[in-house]
Amino acid sequence: MKLIIFILYILVFLPSSSVAEWYLDINGPDVFGEKSASVTADFIGNTDLIRMQCKSNGDYSFSWLIKTNEPMPNVRSLTGDILMKGDMGASGQVSAKLLAWNEKYIALSSFNDPIIIKLLDGIASAQSKINFGYLIPEIDAKASGTSLAINANFAIGKFKSHCGL
Repeated sequence: MKLIIFILYILVFLPSSSVAEWYLDINGPDVFGEKSASVTADFIGNTDLIRMQCKSNGDYSFSWLIKTNEPMPNVRSLTGDILMKGDMGASGQVSAKLLAWNEKYIALSSFNDPIIIKLLDGIASAQSKINFGYLIPEIDAKASGTSLAINANFAIGKFKSHCGL
């Protein structure tokens, strides 16, 4: 009996733990019925992040957060692309704009683009790793990073369900 309880405990609580590279934050519904969610992914050996957000009003976004050494409140509005390739063959890219995020990050972000849903599906189908990259042609800036797929399927599934995507 103790073994069954232990196994149930692991099945229920382990998928939502923070041992994975994908972190899920779900909020709501609040007293107004509003809901929101975010998923953040760490890169292996890199301080940048991938972040997806949604609100119950239908807004959603996909961002590459670029770590800065000092606050950059006046970011020049540039356009670029965020690319994704999962180990199961799913790949895609979405157009994005560079903008200020907070004191620690600037972001290359895409908002309400249906391609984001395809990227989410590709992330969720990955088995071991997901490669990301960005390119900002105007300033010849590019970077790449890899995130482990551990917990990605769970986090993206809950995110899409909560957001109605």
